[in-house]
Amino acid sequence: MYMLSSSPMDRVNFDEFARARAREHLRNADVPVWQIDPDQLAHHVIVLEGLPLSDDSAKTKARYIDAFKLEHAKMLRDAIKAHCDKATEHIRPLRLLLVSPESLEDLGDIADDFTDGYWGDDDPDGDLLLAPTSCFNRTDLAVAVDAGGKIVHGYEFAYPRSVHNDSRLPRGWCGYRTAGKGYALQREVAEVVWAASVMRAIKENNGDLEYTISHCMLI
Repeated sequence: MYMLSSSPMDRVNFDEFARARAREHLRNADVPVWQIDPDQLAHHVIVLEGLPLSDDSAKTKARYIDAFKLEHAKMLRDAIKAHCDKATEHIRPLRLLLVSPESLEDLGDIADDFTDGYWGDDDPDGDLLLAPTSCFNRTDLAVAVDAGGKIVHGYEFAYPRSVHNDSRLPRGWCGYRTAGKGYALQREVAEVVWAASVMRAIKENNGDLEYTISHCMLI
């Protein structure tokens, strides 16, 4: 029996099992990875095979689906890199400024970097307000920290299409549609949101991966 809440080792063992099953089903699919919805595939597998026994079925299901999303993102990354010459890592670590919506009024002109100005005219997607610290000088960073902002470690990723209306995505990220950049506090969140954004771009281009690579900044 898998007891996901009992110990970290049990969670690790379950995640390894779930990712292995996800890889197997993704590789055995009769369509390219960029045409697979990992959420739908995970639900289909659950219906066919059921879930391992657990002390928390809801948590088990959510963790199982997350494994499919993460493995799909990795396979999508490999597929895209195989079609282009870029050796750039698609998820890049960097320092971010994290601010709360409540503190925007205290930030003065700095707030524009989170709502318009440099980033474009649209409010950012996601549940957080994040921006690279490299966009601010020391004085602005000090003002932001005094207003309750935090300088945190995070990740940057390409954000070719908005996925603000996808309720299946994890929390902990911010995406700027005009700039085509996204930021997240955790690498796994960055991977999944990046993949969702890329998949939407591919879908808009009728599933044509090479055309999308040529016309959209995916990595």
